[in-house]
Amino acid sequence: AGAHQLDDGDDLQNGFEFRRLRFRIDGNAISPNLTYSFVWDVNRSGGGVTILDAWAKYHFNPDWAIKVGQFKDPVHHERLLSAFSLQAVERTLVESLIGGNLTDRVQCVSVIYGDYAKNNPLYAEIAFHDGANSKNTDFRDATPNATAGLPPTYQADYGVAGRVEYKFFGDWKDYRDYTAKGAKNDLLVVGAGVDYTQRDTSDQILPTADSQWKSPDGWAAYAEVYVRDIEFRNTNNDS
Repeated sequence: AGAHQLDDGDDLQNGFEFRRLRFRIDGNAISPNLTYSFVWDVNRSGGGVTILDAWAKYHFNPDWAIKVGQFKDPVHHERLLSAFSLQAVERTLVESLIGGNLTDRVQCVSVIYGDYAKNNPLYAEIAFHDGANSKNTDFRDATPNATAGLPPTYQADYGVAGRVEYKFFGDWKDYRDYTAKGAKNDLLVVGAGVDYTQRDTSDQILPTADSQWKSPDGWAAYAEVYVRDIEFRNTNNDS
């Protein structure tokens, strides 16, 4: 629900808005080793429905798995956390400007080690994808423009991403959010990730490193470093 008053103060408008409505189906098929997730996002303006997540993951053994489809680029911890588990209403501004907001969802295939198994302190994932933020795009690097006379729209050529995390002590289940509420043991996890995306005129590298410490006494500490480097080809610009 919301209310809006115009600048002249003569009109007060009230109404309702479904700002973040999503439909979700997930589970397993054939065996517990094959899991899947499908999430549809509803546009807040007009109500159009688009695919947000669509992936399947198969465990070959307790340590190794392969994942294919469209899902979050496995790089930035803050982006990988569910929106239901954030400390505040929104993710941080720095994450939006130079972090996971730039990678978001990708269409890819990834290989996973550990997968947060209870007795395995190491998690690692490496992915080959269509480029940062490539959700709901086709396989072509250049898409013809629908408007006559305009040049085609160029997407990324390809991308590679990876992330590794090591748990010194604690339970992986306490790593799913930022708060220490409900934690029964101390938790310390250190992680790092990087995404490389190549385009026709530039290369983008997004490295990150982070650490999280929780205590059953009720306090928690978290720190993350974001870096964005863009190298332009055939130009004199670097940023």
